[in-house]
Amino acid sequence: MVEATTAGPSNEVKPKKLSRTKIGTMKVSQLRNSLRRGKIRMSGNAGGAELHALYALYALRLLLAEEEPDKHLLEAATGWCAASVETLTGEARERGLHDENTRWDLVEDLIMDEHAKLLGNNDDDDDDDNHDNDDNDDNDDNDDNDDNDNNNDNHDDESKSESHSEPEETTVKTGAKDKGKVKAAKKTDPAPDKAVKAKPVPKKKGKEKAVESEDEVDSLEHPAPEVVNLLLTMIYSHSVRIKAKIPMTGAPELSAARFRKRLDEIPKIKTEKDVEKALVSSKTSAVLSSILKTCGDMIIPADGDLVIPGFPEQVLQFVVAKPDRSLQSAYNKLPGRDQTRLLFHGTPMANLYSILHDGFDPAGQLLGQATLWLARDPGSSLEFSMKAGSIPPESEWGHTPFPSWGVLLGCETVRLGATANGITHITGAMGSAMVRYIFLIPSDDTPEVASMPTGAQIEDGMRKALKSFRRL
Repeated sequence: MVEATTAGPSNEVKPKKLSRTKIGTMKVSQLRNSLRRGKIRMSGNAGGAELHALYALYALRLLLAEEEPDKHLLEAATGWCAASVETLTGEARERGLHDENTRWDLVEDLIMDEHAKLLGNNDDDDDDDNHDNDDNDDNDDNDDNDDNDNNNDNHDDESKSESHSEPEETTVKTGAKDKGKVKAAKKTDPAPDKAVKAKPVPKKKGKEKAVESEDEVDSLEHPAPEVVNLLLTMIYSHSVRIKAKIPMTGAPELSAARFRKRLDEIPKIKTEKDVEKALVSSKTSAVLSSILKTCGDMIIPADGDLVIPGFPEQVLQFVVAKPDRSLQSAYNKLPGRDQTRLLFHGTPMANLYSILHDGFDPAGQLLGQATLWLARDPGSSLEFSMKAGSIPPESEWGHTPFPSWGVLLGCETVRLGATANGITHITGAMGSAMVRYIFLIPSDDTPEVASMPTGAQIEDGMRKALKSFRRL
């Protein structure tokens, strides 16, 4: 999500939540007001494409207050903001990026890809320092009796190279007003004095650099506090379960154990201010910022028309607003999407991150086929959300407001397989179910929580909510 502005009663410019796909509807005056409030430098004669580019860099945290933007990155971003969807799609395809997106999703993806290449070009000289820091981290982990994490860290080395791939020379048309082309960065392009000044997470040498002030994050939109708590809880639990690091955009070079230590240093998140304070703290800013960049816009709280009626009030509801692109793209290609069904799947908290990012794992074999179990009624999946196999309570994130809570997933499904007892569905196609809702179930089995509605009672409300969300 990014932010647009609207005039309030006192003619002050106030933030208004606006999805990234609608940034193109912002007027020049709105863009200037947002950038001015964020203390972003801009020329007085900057046109709409350049203002959109500056705002995109700002919203992606690639440009901080009163910083000069990297000239190459701004030039490329300006060209993409003026380009047609066809041009953007072709550029994304050439770079191996997901190309089935809206115009502004494509612009964001191209900017992040170009920025990653610039980082790769300019960070080669820092490799030795990073290796030294890794060694120190591993020594600290041994002191904390977490040898297993150090042994497993090596398995994630390949993931570090994803944003440092060899760039190819490509071009982007800048639209009718500018017939020229913007060249992407070559390996040898930026000179040392053209390094990107505003990295998603500043490169550390010794101590990590925090965001300079709360003013730099105050006007950028963050997930709701309850979403931040959910992200921290599920990521921490996932790291404990797999005993390894989780690849995050711009994450500092830390082992799994030290990564979790930094999460434990994040205080309780109750308000937006708590999120902002954690983002400017020298101890927690890098880790929290990397998490929000990776999946901060994936989940939103269900409120208003998005709340599914019939569930006990103790059950917290969230919407998967931006599902993983590769999972959604594969799902979109399946036949039968005009006759989907809404089914439920229960799972422990420790499995939630991998399900959202990697899809469902087979629950076993049935007739020689990998099996995914889904239920017509939420209550039928309830026990699986609390089942053994999750991590022990003492291994959860220290400040989680959801200790030992279970997870019930509301799924939209196609290509259903067999049906058991009329309420349980078994399918061999792992990608045939997309998670649309997340319901958090309190650990205490109160009568209210135990009395879940049936699938028939909530299906109409859930379909109406999904339709309402897709219109946003």
